[in-house]
Amino acid sequence: MRCEYTLSWPLYRGWVLRDRLRGGQLVLDVLLTLFGAVNLFLAIPFSLLTITQLSLAALCVYAVFFHWRIGARNRYRQIARSCGGENWVRVITFGEDAVTFTDGPFTNSLKYARLTGIREKPDQITLLFGKKDRLILLPNSFTRGSWPQCREFLERNMAKSKPPAKPEA
Repeated sequence: MRCEYTLSWPLYRGWVLRDRLRGGQLVLDVLLTLFGAVNLFLAIPFSLLTITQLSLAALCVYAVFFHWRIGARNRYRQIARSCGGENWVRVITFGEDAVTFTDGPFTNSLKYARLTGIREKPDQITLLFGKKDRLILLPNSFTRGSWPQCREFLERNMAKSKPPAKPEA
């Protein structure tokens, strides 16, 4: 089976944004927004403290709304420079022992034994390898095979790679 799609800035930005809207990062963003709003409210009567409070509010707005975008854009530019252009084709091949993916001149493999889960959404599938590694697939980008066939194949490989349960004594 083979999956192939063009990686572009809008696609990458969407992945980063979706990542930010999960779990702890979302809680931190809400708390920073509330902290900034409180500082803005307290800055209404003008004093020397007002400048500090306005600065804190501006810093919170920057941290929540702009900092992640700038960091993501810089990472994307770095990856794009390495892959030889603004947009590049990612090719994901499902072999016997591992998933191999190619980004421009770089090729990497992830063994099925490390596959810990599959997260499905209507527009993307995330393969989880261990605690940190992820590989994103687009369900409509299969050039050989289909996503349902691939899911079956991956689930079989996940079941094979799990150690057998210990018998109870």
